[in-house]
Amino acid sequence: MLEILLLFKLCKHIGLLAKEKGLKPIKYQLLVIALWIGVECVVGTSGYLTLFFLYGEEQAEALYFAFYFIALVGSVISVWLLFNYVKSLPQKKSIMVF
Repeated sequence: MLEILLLFKLCKHIGLLAKEKGLKPIKYQLLVIALWIGVECVVGTSGYLTLFFLYGEEQAEALYFAFYFIALVGSVISVWLLFNYVKSLPQKKSIMVF
């Protein structure tokens, strides 16, 4: 539940940042969600499967929460990189038509 609230706040914040730059916010809001869920799933699953195949089920189960924490850190880093990317984009010039 806390992750959903955090994702909501992150989407709202990156949407405001994109609007300030003159960009469409929905693209970057969807990227926040996709990056968060994608990185969390890939890192968590790959870490769990690596331990499972190397050391067995008992060791993998014992370190499940450690890999979940590592997956969360990976998700935070990926969203932070997206925020820095959006901040580095140039301001779009608006063309006025009379």
